[in-house]
Amino acid sequence: MAGARVLDLFAGSGALGLEAWSRGAREVVFVERDPGHRRLLARNLAACGVAAQQLAGTDALGYLQQCTRPFDILFADPPFDQGWPARMARLLWKDRKLAAGGWLYLETSAAEQWDDALIPRHWQAHRRGHCGTAHYVLYRTLPEHPHD
Repeated sequence: MAGARVLDLFAGSGALGLEAWSRGAREVVFVERDPGHRRLLARNLAACGVAAQQLAGTDALGYLQQCTRPFDILFADPPFDQGWPARMARLLWKDRKLAAGGWLYLETSAAEQWDDALIPRHWQAHRRGHCGTAHYVLYRTLPEHPHD
């Protein structure tokens, strides 16, 4: 985590991004559209001394579409069964939102898991599992193929 640029999509309370920040991330951007969650997140950021400008009050797709810098670590824990993983895939895979050697942690429902056959060849599933109805996978982009 030390020195990493981190994007926390669907940040909610900010737990994932704040954990990265506490472990030395250089920058953490929190993206949360829901006004109630944003208020809670803003309070959590203030309590931890994280700058408020790190909070983007837009939806994940909007942020990914306008973002021009790659991140080293991306957390995505979208609301389940609303099609978010499929909607994010093109933006994540083709628009290179992860730096070479970067990591993506994705939580989904069982029905929304990505088909491994569709994963770009420069992405590698590092770990996967489930806890109750939540399924998770940790992907890594391979450093030697950053533009495939």
